[in-house]
Amino acid sequence: MDFEKIARRTPGFTGADLQNLMNEAAILAARRGLKEISKDEIADALERIIAGPEKKNAVVSEEKKRLVAYHGLPKQPCLMISIF
Repeated sequence: MDFEKIARRTPGFTGADLQNLMNEAAILAARRGLKEISKDEIADALERIIAGPEKKNAVVSEEKKRLVAYHGLPKQPCLMISIF
């Protein structure tokens, strides 16, 4: 395991952040039936921490899109003027 490479990929991470990264990597390795953490698990754990967990249902209904759009409108008064 190249700790220098991990350090370069995690600028600004605290000790707790790095511990969380390694815990996530360990969980991924266990789920994959591995006995050791590899760079693949670390890379996947880093992506999971930065981007969030993978969404299983990526299809969003039209109704959900409309609700999200209406919810965000009051925060964007310039859009309200141009839409209405």
